[in-house]
Amino acid sequence: MKKFYISFALTLCSIALFGQCLLQTQHSNCTCCNVCNGTAQAFFGGTSPYTYLWMPGSKTTQSVTGLCAGTYTVTCTDANACSRTAAVTITQPTCVNAIASAQASSSCSNCNGILTGTASGGNAPYTYLWSNGCNQQTCTGVCAGTYTFTVTDINGCTATTTVNVGGPTPPTVTVTTTSSTATAIPSGSSPFTYIWSTSPPQTTQTATGLAPGTYTVCVTDVNNCTTCKTCQIVASGIANYSASINLNVYPNPAGENIFVEAALEKAQTVNISITNVLGELLYSENVAAPTALSRKIFVGDITKGIYFVRLTTSAGSSTKKITIQ
Repeated sequence: MKKFYISFALTLCSIALFGQCLLQTQHSNCTCCNVCNGTAQAFFGGTSPYTYLWMPGSKTTQSVTGLCAGTYTVTCTDANACSRTAAVTITQPTCVNAIASAQASSSCSNCNGILTGTASGGNAPYTYLWSNGCNQQTCTGVCAGTYTFTVTDINGCTATTTVNVGGPTPPTVTVTTTSSTATAIPSGSSPFTYIWSTSPPQTTQTATGLAPGTYTVCVTDVNNCTTCKTCQIVASGIANYSASINLNVYPNPAGENIFVEAALEKAQTVNISITNVLGELLYSENVAAPTALSRKIFVGDITKGIYFVRLTTSAGSSTKKITIQ
């Protein structure tokens, strides 16, 4: 009978210990797809102190954080070597997906493209943001270019995609010139319109009656796309040329003064002149020079631009083009 009571007491003790050696867990899932921010915690009912082992990861704390989606096991052991194992499954929502489409802009001067975006996955409701600042699913009045579309769900999970809004290509323009005309040669979507920087403005493909100088033509195609091109008309006979005179003009570009130097065949009176690109005479001086000419000329009162310095001698003339800054 004594052995019976001892055995009965040990059985009750074992049942009591087993009842205390309970393992429970709680967890929080990942808030976004492919974001490892899940957590798990174990609660053990045995006799402290306890040891914990989480797998995979081999962490030995009661709580673990930074968990990716997946299944984890925790093994807890108390001071009496009572051990229990439990499994925890961390889930994640479906990934947020951003889809964008575009309708091309049909005009260069009037941006009329359209952006359209949709979202799926994650947890609605969603917010939308385009890289041009539009925060609607559909945006109108969009110019040609590349745009980024970002979708954010209620948990702050995001997805991004890009889309290109097409548009017409501006025309390409080349310009050919003669001594008094300039012709614009465009390629692209015809018909074209022209406007030249003449006074009054000429609106034909070829500008005529041009004096020496710089001109700009702007060509506009059927889609209101415009390209501007600059050309220069040089007066006939005004260029860098030389007879038998070794003319040197410096500095070039010039500031307030220029120096005119030349080696002459003999002592003589020479003429030094300065003209602009229109052929207008701005400066003229006759100088009695020995065989070596050296003359300093003040040009600080001349407007910045391109000019021509000409030296005329008994042997002919020589011209140098200079820039006054």
